[in-house]
Amino acid sequence: MQSKAYTSICCAQFLDKAREKQRQKSLKQAAGAAASQPAAPARQPSKAAKRPPEPEARLPAAKRRLLDGRQDAAELADEYALLRKLKKGKLSEVRLGRALRVCGCSTRP
Repeated sequence: MQSKAYTSICCAQFLDKAREKQRQKSLKQAAGAAASQPAAPARQPSKAAKRPPEPEARLPAAKRRLLDGRQDAAELADEYALLRKLKKGKLSEVRLGRALRVCGCSTRP
């Protein structure tokens, strides 16, 4: 049995020798260009980055009620679908409890 040898990408051997030679040449040129450029000065953090985030604009009450109603209707539809699956026997009571996030304990304190 032979074990797989893991190698890094920089040490891998490529099938296309001409392409690998071209890649190595471009890597050397990029390294030389980076070394010849002066180092960039350290940037100071801007004042905008230091500011705390602005609070979200609060929705009007009518729109909040509408969104809450839609969310409640969606949750109710999901719960109803789970109950139908329980009735058909496709879902156990334990899984139903987990899905509804209800404690399935038989004893109560």
